[in-house]
Amino acid sequence: MLELPLITSNGARRATPSVEWLRSPARPALQIASALDRVRRAPTILSAMRTVPDLLSATDAALAAGIPSGSVLEPILEAVDDPADGLAAIAAIHALARVPGAAADDELAELVLDASPGLEEHTLWALGGRRLSPTLVRPVARAVARGGLSGTHAQRVLARWSVEDSLEVLVALEMTLLEHHSSFARRYLTETIGLVPGRSARRALERIA
Repeated sequence: MLELPLITSNGARRATPSVEWLRSPARPALQIASALDRVRRAPTILSAMRTVPDLLSATDAALAAGIPSGSVLEPILEAVDDPADGLAAIAAIHALARVPGAAADDELAELVLDASPGLEEHTLWALGGRRLSPTLVRPVARAVARGGLSGTHAQRVLARWSVEDSLEVLVALEMTLLEHHSSFARRYLTETIGLVPGRSARRALERIA
């Protein structure tokens, strides 16, 4: 990497990134990391929430610039996995949901299945703006069966995805229905099948009835 000399206030010389570095994946990743750092350093929860749009904008800008998803994901996943700052992890989850591709799908599916309370709900909330993925549809269907706030968010996601591919969503819900025997889980799953458009969903409801 080429370096350009820079004179500091005390007369010392230090290196500053070259033009090539400014155009490399490192710069957008640094912008994302800087936005996450602002979330971490915010003095209150409200002020931290106000910095989240900056993180999402930095993520979108990096993707729009054609930066590889791996470079975009690196600082985001580091924040998601940081147990010391739950608020930064939540912000990072919303950024993660904006990154396309199988790698992000895998991370989001793992969060839906195994995340701690709070992170799971935010993951499902963030998925409301993401396109349907075969990797994600079954974990989200299982979240419906768990009920609660997670189930509400999961139901909303599947209702939206069913407009894209009603059969994919219906199959996931019916397979999840076979895994559960409690009236609690089956009630939520059946209710969600009722949100899926098309004759196949209506026939599924008739079989259940």
